[in-house]
Amino acid sequence: DATEKYLQRAKDLDFIKRITISKGSISYVDSTKREVLLAQDVNGWLSLQEIENSSLRLVGKIFHSQNFNLIVTGDVDLLHTNLDRLNIQVNNFEWKERIPFLIPDYFDVKQGQINGTIVIAQQKLQNQKFDISGAINVTEGSFQITDNSLFFDDINISAQIENGDCIFSNSSFLFNGSHMLLAGKINNIFNPRLEMTMQSDRFDLKKAPCPQSWKIIN
Repeated sequence: DATEKYLQRAKDLDFIKRITISKGSISYVDSTKREVLLAQDVNGWLSLQEIENSSLRLVGKIFHSQNFNLIVTGDVDLLHTNLDRLNIQVNNFEWKERIPFLIPDYFDVKQGQINGTIVIAQQKLQNQKFDISGAINVTEGSFQITDNSLFFDDINISAQIENGDCIFSNSSFLFNGSHMLLAGKINNIFNPRLEMTMQSDRFDLKKAPCPQSWKIIN
């Protein structure tokens, strides 16, 4: 069957000790057959010294970045098609475009810088297929919700990823000029459910978008 053919081909790779990757790309194809570019100019290698414990190292450019800002290292089991561990490091990613899957189409991204590390490990004995952990930091971010007078500036976010949840701390931003503090988490980033709180000790209602029937005095 297909599985036996794959295993035989994997065993036949024994004479190959290293595969070099140059000018590659990483894309995602969703259920509608739409292809989304995740990284380009991907270079690196895959060591095949041990087919059941192959090591991987790649560098590349996230989305349409001009600079190299992505490092991927990890271990894979090609014989049993298992991803043992994958370390993804993002360095000084200039946030100038919408991030697929995470940010809706109606968000107009202006600027920002993203740094972080994400670790993906396969769980062999648990119900979940993968365990995801890491940390993400966003600094000096700015975006606007199109067709509405909603402006988010000076975005500084610190988030920890634990067991597939994204937990926010020490995070703040300006909402139409008013300083806001952000706390909470996103439960299950693959099927997200928000538990967020925003707090401001000096919120300017005059700058906030309100229905025309409202009249803000002071």
